[in-house]
Amino acid sequence: MFFARRIVIGLLLAAFRMWRRLPPEERRRVVETMRRHGPRVASSLKQRARGRSTP
Repeated sequence: MFFARRIVIGLLLAAFRMWRRLPPEERRRVVETMRRHGPRVASSLKQRARGRSTP
């Protein structure tokens, strides 16, 4: 479990570093895209998680 948390933290740090390097116009475009498509992606992930069986 500790190793999985380290992976998640590493991914978050990498995403933050990429975000800081984006110019303001690109940041706005990313935010608009996430607002548009984020709920759809979240609902599909939720449905996938329901289908899995927990051991």
